[in-house]
Amino acid sequence: FIGTSSYFADIGVDSPLEHTWSLAIEEQFYLLWPIVVLGAASFSKRPRFAVGWIALGIAAASAVLLWLLWSPESVERAYMGTDARIFEPLVGAAGAVLVATPRSRRHLERWAPFVLGLGIAALLSGIVMIAAIPTSYYRGGAILVSIGTLAMLAPIWIGQGGPLRTALGWGPIAWIG
Repeated sequence: FIGTSSYFADIGVDSPLEHTWSLAIEEQFYLLWPIVVLGAASFSKRPRFAVGWIALGIAAASAVLLWLLWSPESVERAYMGTDARIFEPLVGAAGAVLVATPRSRRHLERWAPFVLGLGIAALLSGIVMIAAIPTSYYRGGAILVSIGTLAMLAPIWIGQGGPLRTALGWGPIAWIG
């Protein structure tokens, strides 16, 4: 699909399945990540630590690939490639490890309002940056949005987050989610 079509160009023929590339990336993550977690848990004395570092390492490599693979002539390769976009669910996986680790959780509970504020600021900065300079999506904007979203949601995961937690927990919003 990446090599045979143009996701961003309007060629007059819309495919109802064109958007499924992102679902394919998610499914690949759901298939492979449990195997990685099981392997890390089997071979490590500190499985959470190992899983967290594996998630961060692969996420960093993926974000760098997004940067390196992007070119004006071939936007699709960077944008739709699993290797260049797997950082997004991996940032979430790293966040799950942080929330599940007692020491990290205690720090998060202590600093929740600061982390939440930092997350909102990072998310908004990423959105503004991408809107102003669309190519910045590939040059760090996407990872900034992912990390900002994680920092914004992490306090909510542990039962904090104030008005944002209340808003996201509102019945109709939760139902949509």
